Amino acid sequence: MTHRFPRLMFVALCGLAPTVLGNVLHWSAWLWGFMSMVTVSGSLLLAMTVLSSGREPADPYEPGEPEPPVAPTEQPYQETRVVDAALPSSADGYDFLFSATVWWRPVPNHANRSSGASPALAVSSIVSRALEVVRREEPGRASFARYLAEGS
Repeated sequence: MTHRFPRLMFVALCGLAPTVLGNVLHWSAWLWGFMSMVTVSGSLLLAMTVLSSGREPADPYEPGEPEPPVAPTEQPYQETRVVDAALPSSADGYDFLFSATVWWRPVPNHANRSSGASPALAVSSIVSRALEVVRREEPGRASFARYLAEGS
């Protein structure tokens, strides 16, 4: 509140000056009323712009601070195919043929791993999950085993 008091006092004195001057010089009430409104408006505008913080107002067309750098984007998915991998069924000598397209991407901040290990790890994970599903199924239930493998 204390930082506003001098500004409000300045605006009030500017508004009273034409009133006092109009009474001393015997102006009409309309004239010194109009002059009071003009000086109050002008002094309020002055107080808001120049005296408000002691700094220049920002130019709206002047570019602001530079934008921070864009965060690195995630690496795109890569594709590895598994074609006709034989997965054992519950019956000895009968295998299911498993094919899949594996979509994977490298883990961020792990650049020290070799690039060949990532696709192999992705394929190994998918094949081992499919193996867990189909090894309990009979060869005659191949369609059902397929739906189970797709859902896992």
